[in-house]
Amino acid sequence: MLSRELKSIAQNLSVLYVEDEEDTRVQIADLLRMFFKTVIVAENGKEGIEKYKTFPVDLTLSDLTMPVMDGVEMLKEIFTLNPDAKAIVMTAHNTGEKLLEDENLTSTEILYKPIDMTKTLQLLYDTCQRVITANA
Repeated sequence: MLSRELKSIAQNLSVLYVEDEEDTRVQIADLLRMFFKTVIVAENGKEGIEKYKTFPVDLTLSDLTMPVMDGVEMLKEIFTLNPDAKAIVMTAHNTGEKLLEDENLTSTEILYKPIDMTKTLQLLYDTCQRVITANA
């Protein structure tokens, strides 16, 4: 049921997905394509910023720890470009909340790895609701 609700609410939204680990990137990107109208994929924060500037999206979903530019630095730049941006970071570390708080990114949601599908779909749904409310 949550899958149907997410598809209904996300079908006209776009997402930027940033992940350096190839297998995870392919799997999660395929999952996102089931729900979102547009899915843009990047391999690191630097590439994510470049794509965000070219294709402003409704939501950014990013790994926290990546080479070249990590998720925190990328999100700081995205929020500079768009203070109302919506974002979710994925991390295997339980220090994610503290790190985001220290960097003043407290409006960013956190998804802990390993990924729990129900929690992931719920968080995506809730964040999409905020996107739609903010755009109304």
